[in-house]
Amino acid sequence: MNSLILGKTTAGVVVPVKVDVNGVVQTSASSGSPVDTALDKVDTFTYLDAGTANERVSTIVHSSASLGLSYTETFVYAGSAGAYRVSTVTRS
Repeated sequence: MNSLILGKTTAGVVVPVKVDVNGVVQTSASSGSPVDTALDKVDTFTYLDAGTANERVSTIVHSSASLGLSYTETFVYAGSAGAYRVSTVTRS
């Protein structure tokens, strides 16, 4: 079971964070970004070939207004129409 407590960012902004029953702040194992545990996290997707059979995610911007932080995942594809596959994912 997770609970909520108030934490502070390095800028001194007080924000709610998720903690487990042992009081450990929950973070994403995949990125470790504080954005991933923010209660106001927003994921914004952009697409290549939107609205077609070849539609695929181009970028995902993960952001938190309360933290004033964001990061972007950019997807690069190999293959051709109808057979695209992710070849690289970068975070910035």
